[in-house]
Amino acid sequence: PEIKAEGCIVVSTDEKSDTLFSCHIDTVHNTGESDGTFQKLAYDGVMGHLILQREQVPMPTCLGADDGAGIYVLLKMLEAKVPGSYIFHTGEEKGGIGSRAMLLKHRDWLDNFNRAVAFDRPSDFEVIVTQGGVTCASKEAGDFIVNEFKKYNLGYEISHRGSFTDTKVYIGVIPECFNIGVAYYNQHGKDEYLDVVHLEELVKAAISTPWDAMPT
Repeated sequence: PEIKAEGCIVVSTDEKSDTLFSCHIDTVHNTGESDGTFQKLAYDGVMGHLILQREQVPMPTCLGADDGAGIYVLLKMLEAKVPGSYIFHTGEEKGGIGSRAMLLKHRDWLDNFNRAVAFDRPSDFEVIVTQGGVTCASKEAGDFIVNEFKKYNLGYEISHRGSFTDTKVYIGVIPECFNIGVAYYNQHGKDEYLDVVHLEELVKAAISTPWDAMPT
């Protein structure tokens, strides 16, 4: 791993690949909670949901699946040696501090990629191609992801309802920029939960998808 602008962590499994995978390592826990103390979790085996355990005092601000779920996906893809480069952004929740610094200081490096695929969208069915009303990716490239995920019985759809994640910062440099739903819900609050069953199915699909074959 290499530390780049604003503490962003970059790892590559294949420098010839033109795919960049993205997540962010910051959460919206408050400063007092960010002292390294583990929060207590509970698992609903019927629903397959990971939630905060209710008995703890004080109650944590949030679960942190935004974007702990995305981190998990990227780590599993790295473990499987899926070709590509991987960036773990800092400061996404503060407006993309890490990604904006990357664009400023490492634009030439970013220019090597034809697609940037973020795993940082709430819900479990969206392939975001529009963020904040700005087109970030083509329908053809989005359809590629949808069709690949169908092979693993994942009913994803192209969506134009995205707001912001780090890949939006790169749209002037990288042609195809996405954000993919990783099955967390009610983010930024105490009722946040993660659909673990869906997340594991997504990991399988993400590992098996031939990302470099995507049209640009």
